[in-house]
Amino acid sequence: MISEKKLLKISNDALDYYIDLYEKQNIDINFQPKITYSRDLFNDDLETLAIINQGHSSMKPTILFQNFMDKLKFKRKYNLDVSEGVFYEQNEKEVSKISKLPRKDPHEISLFLPLRLEEPKTIRSVIGHELWHLIEEEENVIDDDFLAEGTAIYASEHFEEYEHFYGEFDAKNIQRDICAGFIYFSIKDLPLHILLDKEDRLDLFEMYKDIISSKYKKISFGRNKYATKDVREIYSELDSVGFVKNPSKENLFKHLENTGDYKLVQEIKNQDVRKLVKHFEGVVRDYNKLTKK
Repeated sequence: MISEKKLLKISNDALDYYIDLYEKQNIDINFQPKITYSRDLFNDDLETLAIINQGHSSMKPTILFQNFMDKLKFKRKYNLDVSEGVFYEQNEKEVSKISKLPRKDPHEISLFLPLRLEEPKTIRSVIGHELWHLIEEEENVIDDDFLAEGTAIYASEHFEEYEHFYGEFDAKNIQRDICAGFIYFSIKDLPLHILLDKEDRLDLFEMYKDIISSKYKKISFGRNKYATKDVREIYSELDSVGFVKNPSKENLFKHLENTGDYKLVQEIKNQDVRKLVKHFEGVVRDYNKLTKK
């Protein structure tokens, strides 16, 4: 683990580097970014390396696109036909947890303890990534969280000769990484500042949705129903309704209703839910492996 002092030195040098890099791409940065460091974790998450204040833009497009992705997930993974609307309330709650950030400065990049475990090259890339988020926030062009992540990956890593990255998707973040790859192959010969044009972004977003829904039939979705829940929390919820001892569809519906998915239950109660039951049986197995039961 590198020292806090070294982390801040690498990060501030990287900030200067990326400001210069983006300005050479005819992108005006009319604000002063600020880097801070916290010795704590963000929301007890070991994987969050850095974040910015997302207060400028509406999170509604993110919720709507997550609804779209959840609908695809239920069809592909569980063979269940559901409408996008059944996920809105739950996704709104989950996104609100992520968007309630504890900073007041809209131009602040907050670094967290796990970043000190990373290599200098990764730290520099993280700074370029978060700076791009700040630029998009300042330009008020955030239209979707996945697209924002894809553009930030592209902006911060394309110039670092990371072209090999776009063929090696991270399974956990495959939707985000496919988006980065899609942007790379769509605009690699075009100036970076087109990503700050709302009409161009809208065109990219619609093309991306089409690719996700029609070409990537084997997207791997994780076990967890929501990103902010882990196996222990889901296991506890399942156990409270008797699903652990009796993994029936009735107990599955009880679990879903207890977590607020009343609309989902109404839409799937007359469908074959065996694959969804098996999904949650897998959560129980994962929990037992973790606790060696």
